[in-house]
Parts: sequence; C-alpha cells; structure tokens
Amino acid sequence: AFPGAFIKRMNQPIIQEPGGEAFSGGGQIERYVPPEPFCVVFIKRSFPILSSQFERVGVTNWTLNLSSFVGRGYAEIKECALCVNGANVLDHSTALALYVKGSRGRTAENELNNNNLWEYRGCVTLSEPSNTFNLTWPIDPGTSQFYEDASIGVSLEPLEECLQKDAKISGSKELFAQRVALDLWNFLKSFTSGNETEHLVVPRNVFDSWYQKFTTKFRRDPDFLTRNVNVV
Repeated sequence: AFPGAFIKRMNQPIIQEPGGEAFSGGGQIERYVPPEPFCVVFIKRSFPILSSQFERVGVTNWTLNLSSFVGRGYAEIKECALCVNGANVLDHSTALALYVKGSRGRTAENELNNNNLWEYRGCVTLSEPSNTFNLTWPIDPGTSQFYEDASIGVSLEPLEECLQKDAKISGSKELFAQRVALDLWNFLKSFTSGNETEHLVVPRNVFDSWYQKFTTKFRRDPDFLTRNVNVV
C-alpha cells in the first residue's frame, strides 16, 4: 500500500494522510512537499509532464493514467525519466519512487476488481535527482497480452526501503545475463541429435542465426526473458 505520510514545515500544521491501496511501501514521511515536486518525460514520446498533471491520491502519492494520453499504444513507451524539481523536495533519508500498474480498462467493475499490485521500477534521490528507468509493462495473465489500461505512480518514500527494492532489481539484471546465455545454449542444442557427450556440432553461422533471432524477439519485447522476475 501507499506509505502514510506526515507533512511539516516551520509553523505549518502536521497533515496526516493514511495509507491507501496503491503503492507498495511502508514508512511514514515527515516532510514538506512543494506544490510541483517532480516531472516525468517519456523518452522520445513526450514533453516534460509536471506533477500537477498527475492525479494526487495522497499527500505523497501521485498517479498518471497512460491510456488517457496514448490509449493501447502505451506499450510502445519503453522508458521514463523522473526528475526532482529542486533541492528542497528530498533530504538524505527520502526518495521519489517510480511504479507501474496494468488494469483491464477503466470500468466500474474493473476498478472494483482491480487488485493488481504496483510494480517498482526505480527511484531518484537527493544525490541522484534524475534518472531514466525501463518501464517493463506488466502482462495480463488472462490474455498473455498487455493490459488494456496502464498507469505510472510516483511516491515519496524512505530511502532505505527504495534501496532494498533496487537491490532486487540489480539481482534481476544478473538473471537477465543468465537467461541470455541459456537462450543461446538452447539454440545451439536445437542443432544436435541429443546423443553428443562432450562436443556439439553446429553450423558455422550459428551465432549469426541466433543473434538475428534474439534481436528480433528483443526489439519486439525487450522484457521477454525476465518479465516475470522483475516484479518488486
């Protein structure tokens, strides 16, 4: 769920926002949030989108529905840059986290039954106030296709929690390298009879053939190897 939040600045009262049912996270933040704390850019797809264009669903939580911008074509948006708007947004104990979520259209029934989790994609911090993240849109298990509807979310969270999620993503990158090697190995084995013991006999152009096949699949779906292991 979205972390609860406390806001305090100088003589301003503390405002408490209970956790909602949106983002994974947990720590409570005692921090003033400026009116325009961040912006996002969909690489090669958009101009900067300010946080005021997001729907604010909590004191420290914002969501943006992608289908309202591009419809089902949201899956073509591969990367998102998240930028902090000024040095007073974060301190050394907080971070702005980026999430994605898929759903089956914005009908009343789907909204009621939409229990899909928000999936973490990365964060920006005071020391690294901007970064670009792969969005890796989730797949609807009922159709094996992209969801009809998708959103991104931004959440102000404790830095330590975000670092723990980053560590899991780093592990998935190592797994990606392993999956590439396994994909090559399986391709090489497809040319054998299965009776070989120590050596494989393959065509001379086997690596060119594998690379062409792999890049075709990768360009069509960059997450085909690790889609189900990137969820944090």
